[in-house]
Amino acid sequence: MPGKPTYNRKVDANQADVIAEVRKFPGLTVQDLHGVGNGVPDLIIGFLGQNFLVELKDGSKPKHQKQLTEPEKEWHQKWKGQVAICESAEDIFKLITGQYPYHDFSDRNKTEK
Repeated sequence: MPGKPTYNRKVDANQADVIAEVRKFPGLTVQDLHGVGNGVPDLIIGFLGQNFLVELKDGSKPKHQKQLTEPEKEWHQKWKGQVAICESAEDIFKLITGQYPYHDFSDRNKTEK
């Protein structure tokens, strides 16, 4: 987008391993989106007719290195659908089976009265 700063679209060190592990799960599909940029989550996962957006962070890094970037924060705040921040294939499996909390921004689109 013109006028928008360009950010380095770094791939988390664990991303290839996590994708490979998740793809082993029967009936599940994974599309890598990290190259889209502009804060869009790293992965979209399809399972049983549902889609799950996942921002992947490297669980081996210290907490301060796993924070959302400014474009990610902005995107997450504007998005009106589901998005989760996961650190592992296990987190993703929990997400798709309803055992993992995703960020609830349910009040993000309410208007002040």
